[in-house]
Amino acid sequence: MLFERHPSTSIHPKACGINQRTTEILRVMGVEENVYAIAAPAEIAGRTAWYTSLGEEGKEVFSRDAWGGGQYAAEYAQHSPSRYCILPQIKLEPILKRRAVELNPHQIFYGNEVLTTEDHGEFAEVTVRNLRTGDVSRHRGTYVIVADGGRQFTTQLGVEWSGEGDLLTMISAHIRSPIRDLHPDNRNFITWFTNPAMGGSTLTGYLYQLGPWPEAMTSPEIEEWMFVCAQAADDPTKFDAETALARARKTIGIPDLDMKLISLSEWTVNALYASQWRVGRHFLVGDSAHRIPPWGALGMNSGIQDANNLAWKLSMALKDPGRHYDSLLDTYYEERAEVGKRVGQTSLNNMRSHSGQIDRVMGISASQSQAENLAAGAAFFDKGHPEYAEKQRLIQLASQALDTEFKAPGYEVGWFYPSADINSEGGATHGGQQLADGTLVHHTYYMSTIPGHHLPHAWVTRDDRTVALRDLLDLDALTLFVENTLEERIDEHRVKVVVVGRDGWQDQTGQWEKYRGVDWSGGVLVRPDGIVAWRGSLTQARDEGWTRLVDRILKVVNMDATIEWFGATTFRVKANGLVIFLDTWLERPDVLPKVLAIDDVTEADYIFISHAHFDHLPGADKIAIKTGAHVIANGEAINVLRLAGVPEDQLIPVSGGERIPLFTLERRQAAARGEIDIAPGPPGAPEAPDAKLAAASVHVWPSLHCLMPGGSHADVPAIMDTGKEYIGGASQYACTLDITFGMKYGLLKIGDHMPRDAMDSGMRSFVDYVNGPARDCMSHFDGGQLMHNFLFGEGKTLLWNGHLGGYDGILKTVQPQPDVLIQAIAGRANLNGRPFDGSAAQFAVQVSKLLGEPKKVIWCLHDEAPIKPWTVDVSPATQAVEKETSSKVTSLQLGKSDVLF
Repeated sequence: MLFERHPSTSIHPKACGINQRTTEILRVMGVEENVYAIAAPAEIAGRTAWYTSLGEEGKEVFSRDAWGGGQYAAEYAQHSPSRYCILPQIKLEPILKRRAVELNPHQIFYGNEVLTTEDHGEFAEVTVRNLRTGDVSRHRGTYVIVADGGRQFTTQLGVEWSGEGDLLTMISAHIRSPIRDLHPDNRNFITWFTNPAMGGSTLTGYLYQLGPWPEAMTSPEIEEWMFVCAQAADDPTKFDAETALARARKTIGIPDLDMKLISLSEWTVNALYASQWRVGRHFLVGDSAHRIPPWGALGMNSGIQDANNLAWKLSMALKDPGRHYDSLLDTYYEERAEVGKRVGQTSLNNMRSHSGQIDRVMGISASQSQAENLAAGAAFFDKGHPEYAEKQRLIQLASQALDTEFKAPGYEVGWFYPSADINSEGGATHGGQQLADGTLVHHTYYMSTIPGHHLPHAWVTRDDRTVALRDLLDLDALTLFVENTLEERIDEHRVKVVVVGRDGWQDQTGQWEKYRGVDWSGGVLVRPDGIVAWRGSLTQARDEGWTRLVDRILKVVNMDATIEWFGATTFRVKANGLVIFLDTWLERPDVLPKVLAIDDVTEADYIFISHAHFDHLPGADKIAIKTGAHVIANGEAINVLRLAGVPEDQLIPVSGGERIPLFTLERRQAAARGEIDIAPGPPGAPEAPDAKLAAASVHVWPSLHCLMPGGSHADVPAIMDTGKEYIGGASQYACTLDITFGMKYGLLKIGDHMPRDAMDSGMRSFVDYVNGPARDCMSHFDGGQLMHNFLFGEGKTLLWNGHLGGYDGILKTVQPQPDVLIQAIAGRANLNGRPFDGSAAQFAVQVSKLLGEPKKVIWCLHDEAPIKPWTVDVSPATQAVEKETSSKVTSLQLGKSDVLF
């Protein structure tokens, strides 16, 4: 669905230059020829010039070919099947709209303003107002693409901007005027003015043709132009139709020029970049992600190329409800953000080069007097002046310096994605496209099949049909270009094979053979957006497995990781062939729901215990003895389990700082039989497989137990509000790291303070529980709270923090930062061993930020309990985390399996 608040497409010309990478996208969309039909003719589209004015006293400073025109035409034709073209956005948008309506006739809504957009974890929702009727409606979707020009939602989503803003105020006047016949050289698409009397380039302005083509070439009365100039900071002029036309006539230098204003726009020059391009289910594109100056015509092109990078990734993600492509979606920012920043800086430098290069050579400046500028300008044009020859030489050098705007195929089509170079083949210079310091080479496009680069252009022929290689790309899969027809069938549905050579398409010019980078036994794998994803030996690809290779390229998490919650802090995670328990409090007091009996637990590879208290450790002994699972816990918990009969070779004591590889049962058994590599270990330690065979790993960290939400036992609230702020240290009771301090108020001693008949049923059930068999597998003392960071491969990380506490020095240095955070949200927060001043919600926000704002947060230790606090209201914590960070809270149902990542 598309919602646009304006009643139709743009009414102001806006951007005009469409570079080859963008026309390639238009080609795929099926509108390339429609664009060419009304674009500027070739004799206009490839030339530009500088003048003092077009009047009787006006002089040409210099002129040059540009944008693949003139002397550059043959070079640019080698780069792409498409050509650079000139068409104002006001003419381009109707073509795109018509195509969109053809493809999706009932989901394009103009005159509809998006009021709000929200991420609800499993879906996104926008609120929309129909500006004609006033009706307000809500619409749900899987993802939201934010393309509002950065006017509203980037900031509302909490994304910050960096860069340079409000650099200049510019005035754009869309006019109708018969200028072509008055122009000394009407081949020039853009005429730049640098009038010494007006202070140089920026303040004088520029003028470019708008067509309409081809009619305007022979009908002066319908010619349209755009006049643009900067407004000096101390200029109080309020531009309206009269003042704008007067300013245009002054710059052009023809006082009586017939001119009618069509539209007027005031705008500011910005080079700003959003700090993130994805916020949960929201993606920023175009000016919502980067605001780029127009010098170089890279802004609109970058926006369209942003969308092209994102579209195929969204398509793959939407076809997979398991959300295995979430990491692929993250590459949108990874790949495009650096392109956006470079484009912005290049465009800004282009703008400054007009005064920094042209004006400098001419000797004029906005800071000089008019008399000084006029004298300098006269010297530039006076052939008898002693500096004339030198100035003419320098102006040619200045023209070359402006190549970054007018002849920059490296910027226009040579950009690439270093992060997509999965095997690091590019080295320091990526085939010559960048310097060793990382600077992109602008003057030349070096075609290459290094992963991350664009598929080189080549024309191929088959059955009297000639197409470009890009025309053979599949939009729903990766395309594998091979020469060997034996590789025509690959058992991987995400790969389509195209044969170039032998019995397939014929490379008539030899261009593909020159640049493909592999021999007949190899292949080149290309993404739907034309970016090379992989190249190499087909034998090696088969050895790795095509599915595994494609998963690696697309960053697919193909492990079907799941998580189940059984109350309090007890979870079961299944991933990579492992079954992992996080705490084991399954046999609970009678008044609490029990959704998994220990007798029903048939397999477990590892048990992790956060600490040794009664609501965390019980059950670990029975599960470990029954399944043979290894138990990783602090020394106090390990001693309890040892006394409970858990075999010594299943116990792994930790205190924080350990990195432990995790192996499937099959690997551990194979290691015990000596069938696979064994890792060296300390004397007496059980034999373990080599770490390279691990299915996952965990990094154990010290953490802290929460504190009680009050100054004494009597202060504990019936309802723990995670939004309530607690200030100050209060008593020893509130500050202790062990909530059963001295066991004065602990459950084992509660009978000394409260007669049994004074207890309610809930309290009695807990007293009975801790005085029953469970007391053999618990401790009054926590033994040192632990936090665990699990790495499951493919970059997917889970951090489990089973209490509302921690050390900020550890939280902010945990690597890799987690994708998912399981965070306890009960009690008063304990930061660095002292009571946290603030609410549980505020602490949770701080934890999320320290951890880099995990995508998903899961609360625990908040479910109903028959002792104080009876319940925990987590809504303030959820609202705070989702408002102040990009993290999204996911609520799990007891005993229900959910996707982990």
